[in-house]
Amino acid sequence: MKWAYKVFVHLLLWLIPGIILAIPSIGILYSPTTESYYTKPTYDNIIRGVLSVLDYGKLEYEVINTSKVTSIPDNIKVLIDPSNGAISDSEINLVESYLMKGGKLIACYESGLKDAQAKNRSNFAYSKFLGVKFVSWDSGKYFVMKPTQTGVSVFKTDKNIPLSRGFTFVIDLTQNATPLAIWYTKDGKISNEKYPAAAVLSPFGVYFGENIFLQTSTNDELKSLVLNTIGYLLEEPISNVNPVFYLKASLDEKIATFETRLLESRKKIPKTQLYKMQEMLWEIKDASKKASDLSELKKLQKMVDLLEIQLLPQYNVQLRGIWFDSYAIRDCETPEKLRKQIRELHELGFNAIFPEVIYKGMTISPKISRFPQDPAFQDWKEDPLQVIVDEAKKLGMEVHAWCWIYAVASGGIKTPFMDAHPEWIEKDKYGSIFSKNNTAWLSHANPEVRDYLINTLLEVIQKYDVDGINLDYIRYDGDEFGYDEFAVKRFKEETGIDPFTIEKYSKESVIWQMWREENVNTFVREFYSKAKKIKNNLVISAAVYPTLSGARMEKKQNWEYWVKSGYLDLLIPMDYRNSAEDLKILFDMQSEYKKDVYLCPGLQLISLDEPKKVIDQIALTNNYFKSGFVLFSVSHIKKFSNDYEYFRVVMSKHAVTPFKGIDVLLDSFADTLMDDISIFTENDSLKEDINFIFSEFEKIKKSSNYADLVEKISNGIFTISDNVKDPTLALSAIDSLSWMLEIAYPAANKLKPKSSFIPQKPKEMVVVENIVPIPKLEVKQGKATLSRNLEEWKDAETSGQFLMYDTGQRADVSSYAKVMYDDENLYVLFVCKEPDFSSVKVVSGPRDTRTYLGDSVEVFILKDERTNSYYHFVVGFDGTIYDELGYDSKWNGDIVATTWREIDAWYVEIKINMNYLGMSLKDTSELKANFCRNRWKGNIPFYYTWSVTYGSFHTPERFGKLIFQRK
Repeated sequence: MKWAYKVFVHLLLWLIPGIILAIPSIGILYSPTTESYYTKPTYDNIIRGVLSVLDYGKLEYEVINTSKVTSIPDNIKVLIDPSNGAISDSEINLVESYLMKGGKLIACYESGLKDAQAKNRSNFAYSKFLGVKFVSWDSGKYFVMKPTQTGVSVFKTDKNIPLSRGFTFVIDLTQNATPLAIWYTKDGKISNEKYPAAAVLSPFGVYFGENIFLQTSTNDELKSLVLNTIGYLLEEPISNVNPVFYLKASLDEKIATFETRLLESRKKIPKTQLYKMQEMLWEIKDASKKASDLSELKKLQKMVDLLEIQLLPQYNVQLRGIWFDSYAIRDCETPEKLRKQIRELHELGFNAIFPEVIYKGMTISPKISRFPQDPAFQDWKEDPLQVIVDEAKKLGMEVHAWCWIYAVASGGIKTPFMDAHPEWIEKDKYGSIFSKNNTAWLSHANPEVRDYLINTLLEVIQKYDVDGINLDYIRYDGDEFGYDEFAVKRFKEETGIDPFTIEKYSKESVIWQMWREENVNTFVREFYSKAKKIKNNLVISAAVYPTLSGARMEKKQNWEYWVKSGYLDLLIPMDYRNSAEDLKILFDMQSEYKKDVYLCPGLQLISLDEPKKVIDQIALTNNYFKSGFVLFSVSHIKKFSNDYEYFRVVMSKHAVTPFKGIDVLLDSFADTLMDDISIFTENDSLKEDINFIFSEFEKIKKSSNYADLVEKISNGIFTISDNVKDPTLALSAIDSLSWMLEIAYPAANKLKPKSSFIPQKPKEMVVVENIVPIPKLEVKQGKATLSRNLEEWKDAETSGQFLMYDTGQRADVSSYAKVMYDDENLYVLFVCKEPDFSSVKVVSGPRDTRTYLGDSVEVFILKDERTNSYYHFVVGFDGTIYDELGYDSKWNGDIVATTWREIDAWYVEIKINMNYLGMSLKDTSELKANFCRNRWKGNIPFYYTWSVTYGSFHTPERFGKLIFQRK
């Protein structure tokens, strides 16, 4: 019932007796990108092949999921890439950084040959380290690997190694590479005279031409070969890395990639620009041959980056926003420096700024009456917000006032506003006013709070010429919030339900969910209506949680309802991710809403350490959403001040925001069409087609409103498709019109009458009819010696029969637990009836072997209800122990267990030292826990439990309650 390839390590006994440390030296590079490319079943099969080798050799290892780490751990000496065929640039950087520190790599088959979109690279990603160059893929004659003399010393065998598939990636060897094995056919001939290498050794590791891990599970000779290879690499000294050599190799790859892209773009850009870029590239190539130090190479790499950025599409209608946080405003120190900062943002290409106006129960403005001014600005001679508005307007930039709504403090520090309004402060389920994120919130259920906040926003609109209001923290902190006295009382009055008694998966939980959602919906609905009456062209936006499921389930933020009901003009999902792959997942989900509202993703700069990574995210955003983007934030863009050229180039084309009105948009559309068609005007034979395209656009320019505009653009696309003879020209014009259509759609949809959108419960929210109540068990004091003496348990209370974990129905065999305690320990006896011991599956091994994959019992103990952290203990049929804190299997508790079998049942006695967990039972009256059994019939598992979880055992909200009796 757990992820099959969780980090799994054997334990080493350290030099100090009694201390056990997990120190894996071998890592398995687990790539979600490749998993998606191969499909999970295929990728799982490859991973199983790697595990079969390491388990066969009893080697300690760690599975390194590339989506969850920022670097390869220092303790990893040998990293195995199990033919990760499609990997992202960020994954490559992860491995290259590891290799540059002297780490060793085992790769095979198509490792790193494709990018994240599964497009072929010109070479393997690690080629410069492993000394191999891709030639081709071949099959039908590569069945035997014969070790070379060097191979014998590495593999520890001179025997031929038979392989079943006959496949290989044909490779050429570069410098520092030595063949370890040669390919032979079944009849003893060299498979490929020109490129015979089947395996290669370099100072950085070993490469195999075939995917050996698809065959290791059934081939012990191959297992031994891989194990000996690992042993050889572990004994090798750390590689002496010459960073100049490898940076130059990276630069050569970068230049080659850009040359290909430039060739592909030759028909899309004007000849003058093409010739200029080619000339610059020749100069870079010439300089790279002469470069001899890192600074020169990095400068050339930057030049190639900037050339690449010039090939990215740019749009002259696009929101290019940046959140101007209060720290950055404060750091300006004076009004004049503030003006200078705004001019700098304008020069970079931004056309909209989102200054932080209301935050932490205060404001930058001296004019806002309902919140005190931030002390940092009280000595300023001018109003900071007025300075921002005036300077931005001079430069043609929009100003969207960024306002915190319900959050009123952060960092766990109370603010004066909280002290002034203690009755407005929200509480969590446990009575705390600060969340686990150390944020304090105003009560969402209190209409006084709502009116106060809405009137504050209206005051901003009335006193400043802002273009928009950006709603932030327009949500709950989490599912555990909303339990302040006012909210609880009101909910009880309206529904008759006490929220403190609501159980997970019950019908009441849906009512509580929707009631809290509606508190937030009401705010957005009322504010939108009132704000538009004051200023109809005001752009109302919200910074929202990126996934709708997370927004609703955790934050009670149903932004889909706001969008479908027309209560937002601009949606800014906070798509704060490091990798392009993670962004794509979010963008794919969000794309369905881009016709309903202007959708401009929020991109973070906090954890991105290179400007090129930011540009890559902007480029990806442009592929999905033509309306624009917003960066977080001014404070964090400053770290790239030496590389501001990246931003100037990617935003070099002047752009207006989509909110400027239909006449401005039409002028911009005309300019774009002219630019896109200009490359074709040199061909006189296309003059008739070009004239036809512009005549169609003249009809579009006569649109009277956005709905008319959408209709005319749509007609234009069909007409051009049917009548323009040259297909390349027609496609270019259609692309231009399609872009216009995407820009116009949200504004046109605003004009349509809104059908009533009635929110339904989140689809992820499970409701169980006739839910089994969470059980309670009275626990008596007692002690077990773990001597298999059932007489010791005669007075212990019995849990009652375990039920099916997902339905609550009675299990087909009897299972139950008995529990006792003393001041220090919790004792548990499992009684597992078993009519057919031949079907029992035993997964045995050292501590933390995944024994839960066979017949076993499990104990869950809730550590902290606020954070849902818990301890997890598993004891297998043979007594093998696995334990963890949450999902961290590196943690080990103080647990002793014994198991035995009788005629029709097997038993487990467990003693858990609770003091070791920091949970003394001396003064504890209650504890949440669960007791579970994993039973196998052949290859089919059955899961039984004391408290029904209706899903994974790892559902602490459904743990039962132990009540400790005192003598």
